[in-house]
Amino acid sequence: MEYRIEANEVLIGKGTLYDPSMLKPISEETIRLMTVINNYMLDEWWVFHIKNGEKTEMLIKMWAVIKVGRMEFRILLVDMRMTFTTNLLGRWGGIFYPHSTSTLLSACCLQL
Repeated sequence: MEYRIEANEVLIGKGTLYDPSMLKPISEETIRLMTVINNYMLDEWWVFHIKNGEKTEMLIKMWAVIKVGRMEFRILLVDMRMTFTTNLLGRWGGIFYPHSTSTLLSACCLQL
């Protein structure tokens, strides 16, 4: 599996999840995945979020990578876009306190 996560066009996560699985033909299987978000990129995203009127467009893509012999196929499984907004600056009369960034970010993420 490969994945890519963007927030306001800032790449905050991407990677390859390697868990070889054999699936029987005409069957169903649940595959659990864990993705990683690069916390260092959240500062860059936060600036864009505020400049964009506290609005963020998330883009999440995930591909299955299937190997058959020497051939490899990438099949797009997830192509999801979602938008979320916050009103964090409005809560304090439009005054932004930089030392409170982590608190503000936590409040933002809880509203998703």
